[in-house]
Amino acid sequence: GGLRLTGDVDQGIASGLGLRVNGLYENGDSFRRHVDLERYGVNPTLAFQAGPNTRIDIGYEYFHDYRTSDRGVPADGDRPIKGFDRTFFGDSEDSHSKANVNIGTFSVEHELADGLTLKNHTQFADYDKFYQNIYPSSYSSATGLVTLGAYNNRNNRQNLFSQTDLVWETRLGGIDQTLLFGFEFGRQKSRNQRKTGTFLNGNTTPISDATVDKDVSFASSASDANNRTRATVAAVYVQDQIRPTDWLEIVAGLRFDSFKLS
Repeated sequence: GGLRLTGDVDQGIASGLGLRVNGLYENGDSFRRHVDLERYGVNPTLAFQAGPNTRIDIGYEYFHDYRTSDRGVPADGDRPIKGFDRTFFGDSEDSHSKANVNIGTFSVEHELADGLTLKNHTQFADYDKFYQNIYPSSYSSATGLVTLGAYNNRNNRQNLFSQTDLVWETRLGGIDQTLLFGFEFGRQKSRNQRKTGTFLNGNTTPISDATVDKDVSFASSASDANNRTRATVAAVYVQDQIRPTDWLEIVAGLRFDSFKLS
């Protein structure tokens, strides 16, 4: 069960100036007890004519997602345990996944001459993601005990991408063609860290009491991921769309990419 709402408002503010807002809200749950989610986002975009041949679009997006991390049921031998389809195994209060996203965009399009257009689209994004779960790692039918495991993982990421295109719609040799010349660049950095959970009052629970409230301490172990990455990309490309007849279009292009990761 749940609720999902979406909205779209498109409003002309003044001559040559427009505002568009998209929105989303969702609240839902699962067939399994103690599992739910809530997420919402908003995306306003402002567009305006900065002259007879120039259009500029400025946008922003915010998105939030929070949900229960559900690892399912443990195995009983070589198959999932039966009779506990609706039971949450582990600690539902401390098992969650969340993400916060902020994205800003800037686009400009300028007509240099008849059939010749210069376009640029630039985007900056910031992602904050966190995942934590206290889950069933194994089950013993001999003792009737579920053994629990725990860890969390955080990943923060920022990136900037920009693409510029020069588009020429023309007729060469009696054939309609669209020529595209362009380049783009991007830069991204990420921070990723995982921590293992230690149970302060034991990590087992009876199968009859599978949904628990455990005190867990999280800390980095020697085998946990703990890293930073930085990536840069640059590219140049050319493309030609040839339309010799109304029913035939030929597209040919060439692209070179440079990608570096540390």
